[in-house]
Amino acid sequence: MKNILKRIRKLPPLLFALVTLAALAYSIYQIADSPRWLVDDAYILFRYAENLAVHGELNWNPGENPTEGYTGIALVWLLAVGIKAGISPVILTHAIGILFYFLGAVILFLAFRGFNLASTVGLALYLTAPFYYIHAWSGLETTMFTTAIIFAIYCLTARRERLFIFSILFLSLVRPEGILLAVLLLPLFRPFRRRRILWYLIPFGVYFIWRWSYYGRFLPNTFYAKVAAETEEDTLGFLAKFASSYLRLPGLLALIYVSWESVRKHRLLVAAATFFTAACLITYLSSHLVMNYQYRFFVAFYALAILALGLILLRAERNARTVLLALVLIVPQLMINTDRSVISYSRLYASGHQQLLEDEHIPLGNYLREHVPPNEWLVVHKDAGSIPYHSKLKTVDFGRLNDEFLATGNPDREAVIDYFFERNPGAAVFTSTSYEMLEHGEEADAIKRSRGFNLNYTLVARYSCRRRKRYYEFLFLRRDLAAVLPPPSGFATGPQRGNKSYNSAPGTGEIVRLDSADRIWRFAEDADDPDLRISALKRLIRDYPDDHRVPEAMWETIVAREEPAARLEGLLDLVERF
Repeated sequence: MKNILKRIRKLPPLLFALVTLAALAYSIYQIADSPRWLVDDAYILFRYAENLAVHGELNWNPGENPTEGYTGIALVWLLAVGIKAGISPVILTHAIGILFYFLGAVILFLAFRGFNLASTVGLALYLTAPFYYIHAWSGLETTMFTTAIIFAIYCLTARRERLFIFSILFLSLVRPEGILLAVLLLPLFRPFRRRRILWYLIPFGVYFIWRWSYYGRFLPNTFYAKVAAETEEDTLGFLAKFASSYLRLPGLLALIYVSWESVRKHRLLVAAATFFTAACLITYLSSHLVMNYQYRFFVAFYALAILALGLILLRAERNARTVLLALVLIVPQLMINTDRSVISYSRLYASGHQQLLEDEHIPLGNYLREHVPPNEWLVVHKDAGSIPYHSKLKTVDFGRLNDEFLATGNPDREAVIDYFFERNPGAAVFTSTSYEMLEHGEEADAIKRSRGFNLNYTLVARYSCRRRKRYYEFLFLRRDLAAVLPPPSGFATGPQRGNKSYNSAPGTGEIVRLDSADRIWRFAEDADDPDLRISALKRLIRDYPDDHRVPEAMWETIVAREEPAARLEGLLDLVERF
């Protein structure tokens, strides 16, 4: 045993370098083999960047009241410069995401001072983390924000004053959370100088005052659209799964080798990082994080944890036992990181989402751009990304991200319906979970059932995707436009039925009139698709709660649920009502 320990202790830096380079090669392969995809929200950034480059307005709808529907300005500015230079925002945002991912690895290498145990462990964990491959291609600022955090802390610990000021300025512009971390880190730089604070406050203050005066809001509109009144159970579950899967073993290794004397020495930095993490997590847990795919809102803290672990190992006693214990704890973690099933699932999600955009959103947006007059308004409920971007029409976003009234006004249902008709939109697009009838929550149903909608709008097309079940886009046109515009044609077919053009009967926005309990019940009985039958029964329960068939309908919907907990919840609801 002693001979083994002696050999391990004499491990040359070359071996650490080989392991690190192997992890780098693995990450390059995974990045190259990952789907070239974009999340729908990336097109929101493209729209703002294009409006800035073409119209000189950092706004959702040029010429209208400014709305800040993007989260951070840095990526929007970079995209606007690229658009001005004739570079496709799709190509540019892919390049930026991948560049910042690998730049994060370079900064970690510098922070860990070359090839050693700390850099090998830290970079192996970073370069094999499966979620980063998807985020590098997603089109959002996820890898940029991760690298900005690492860069700021590295500049602080390395005492690179000018780079530190630049790093926290950049961090503040990537995401609003970065402002909090920048303010926490700024007074920690030693030696302390008041002048240094001014170097940060003056340029950022000028930007922030301009931003506040331009948009009239202290925080981005996205914050008001996402914040919730109580903790989101789904988000809490995602966080617990993320921590148990990716932070448990590295955290245990850090606890074993952490020097409490070092913690006391750097207590202000530890306190700042802890407060920043806690504040962000509390905010996230109290928000509607619809697009938290692949732990998007948590991955920056993974890099922060890796940085902390590496710095702890860098100061740990360099002996064979340290190397052995690191192997015992980190090798299983690397096996989790490189699990093929996890990587395959993330790729399926990304490729499926891209297929959804190519089959539904992009063709729909292109049709609107080519045929609907440019002075008409578009209403989107609720996927307001690639559809508005490709349509080039002024758009009301019922997803709230790009609409101040809906995000901050807290309107009641009648006010929401009135707001829908306020601009007399020429087209309206609704997401639906059912192909046969529009199903997407109570708000969409209330708008669709309103008298003004039935009299003035007609359903002209339903878009489906080959890879996504129960996710459709319904296109309605104002009747005067539907009478003169050609119907959509020539787009991709769905899994069971092709995308077809429809003309609804006078006085209704749907082909099938489901305006009574009897008709809904007959529709459910005749439905061949089980999902369609359950969707119709849910509508019967919601719209006609006093009908004598509701108990039977509730029982069928309960039996159709897959999760035992969901079935139990449904049974309790059934007992409570009857």
